[in-house]
Amino acid sequence: MPSGLRVLLTTVGRLREAKLLARTLISKRRAACVQITPLYSVYRWKGKVTETPEYLLWVKVPSGRANEARAFLRQHHPYEVPEILEIATDAVDPRYLRWAQTSVQRKVPKSAPARRLPRPAVRRKQDTR
Repeated sequence: MPSGLRVLLTTVGRLREAKLLARTLISKRRAACVQITPLYSVYRWKGKVTETPEYLLWVKVPSGRANEARAFLRQHHPYEVPEILEIATDAVDPRYLRWAQTSVQRKVPKSAPARRLPRPAVRRKQDTR
C-alpha cells in the first residue's frame, strides 16, 4: 500500500446529507475519518452568483484507497456537479497513518470455531441413607 494519506474535500447542502455520507464512508471502510465543518459558499451556478450555507467534509483515507473513496463520493453525492478535491499529505504521523490504514482494511472473516457439544451433566448418586 502506498505511503501517505489523502484528504478528499467535498461539500453538501445539508447536515443530514453530510452525516449520511460520512457514516457510510466509515461503515463501508472507504475512509478512516470524516470531519464535517459548516461554512458559507459563494459561487457561480448556471449563470447566477449564488450564496449558500454548506457543510465541508474532510475525508481522510490512506493513499492506496483514495480512488475507492473518490468513486464512492461521485456515485453517492447529492449534487449534480460535486466538488471533490484531493490533497496528498505525505507528512503524516506514522501512528496516525497506521491507524488509518488499519481502519479501512476489509475484515477477513475468521473461520467459525468448531462447535463444541455440551458436556453431559454429571449426575451424582444421591445419598440413600
